Amino acid sequence: MRIAVIGAGRRNNGIGAYIARFAKADGADVVAVLAQDIETAHRDAESLQQWGVAAVPYADLGLLIRRENPDALVIASPAITHAGYLGAAIDAGVHVLCEKPLIWDDGCDCSRIAKLLAAARERGLTVAMNSQWPFVLPAYERLCGLPQRADIRSFRIELSPLVSGRDMIPDSMPHALSMLFSTLGAGCLEDIRLFSGHDCLTAGFDYVTDAGSCRVEALLTKAPCQPRPFAFGFNGKLARREIDMAVYRIAFVCDGRRIEVDDPLQQSVNDFLHACRSAQQPRIGSEHILETMRMLQQVYAFWPQQRLHEQEAEGGKTSQQGT
Repeated sequence: MRIAVIGAGRRNNGIGAYIARFAKADGADVVAVLAQDIETAHRDAESLQQWGVAAVPYADLGLLIRRENPDALVIASPAITHAGYLGAAIDAGVHVLCEKPLIWDDGCDCSRIAKLLAAARERGLTVAMNSQWPFVLPAYERLCGLPQRADIRSFRIELSPLVSGRDMIPDSMPHALSMLFSTLGAGCLEDIRLFSGHDCLTAGFDYVTDAGSCRVEALLTKAPCQPRPFAFGFNGKLARREIDMAVYRIAFVCDGRRIEVDDPLQQSVNDFLHACRSAQQPRIGSEHILETMRMLQQVYAFWPQQRLHEQEAEGGKTSQQGT
């Protein structure tokens, strides 16, 4: 398979370079990189040479597609650019692995996502979203055990985004929603609650499915430096990630037990490539994308209401202090 990568640099902790590395390791030929300007594209291409990747730099997607004829496009650029690149790839008959959230511009248009995915399906194209943490669920089950769907009553996840404020929601909540969808299936959100503080945000809601209701708490705390904390668990069994940064080996620890896991990003890339080669649905495919993006928009849309409640509460306190 011939792969092109948009956003192959490591600026702002981007993951495009690692996706290129993992794609090559799985037998794909990374033929091109795209950036906003040709100078940046040259730097990205030079950086990939450390992994034996010989990619041609471009700053024009149309030109890249015409000259390099890629089978698949990796979109690892800022979220606001995803929609245009995704549409262009589908129009060109190219498979897509897109970083989460699939499309985003101060919210998401779920009807637009549905149309793009339908267009891809009609052309026999694979579209996957990189939301990699569901790939560690088998390791979690071996470490902590995983109850039956009907017995899961709570889920907690602790994430460490690079951003703060409302931007934490599209940055990190797709991980929580993907893990819930992968474990419990399609559901709806009820009783959404948001509590914001200095560089932190707690999101709570009930995830309701045909199997029952799961109480969810997502704690998001800004952490600009690696290794950034990450933990998750069901029914109070929290598995916390540990990283050996020297060799980037990942493990999870729970109740004194420890288990090493394969890099979930590499698993996500391998799953996408396998789906393209076998004409099967990827793990994070159309239904998963649509359902989790719909719920992400629900949480994001709740922010103004929550801020209004907080301001009203602060105003009430000020009035009481003035009397």
